[in-house]
Amino acid sequence: MSGNTQAICDSSLAGLLDRLDPESFKQFHRNNLVCIAHIQALTTTIQGEMFIELANRMRLPVSRKHRRDARELLKSISK
Repeated sequence: MSGNTQAICDSSLAGLLDRLDPESFKQFHRNNLVCIAHIQALTTTIQGEMFIELANRMRLPVSRKHRRDARELLKSISK
């Protein structure tokens, strides 16, 4: 895909997550799945919001429910 092309998928995120390798993809928010290999950093704003920063500079939110998982994952891939 290039330019303004978008991929459209009829599957739910839960359905996609079931089909993807759990060692390669994680869900940290109800609106996104993350490829672990593309995670560069975990940041927190002054307001307390947490974001995963990807190699392409995209920032994805981390829900409060998944913050502990995100921190633990980042520690394990940083080693």
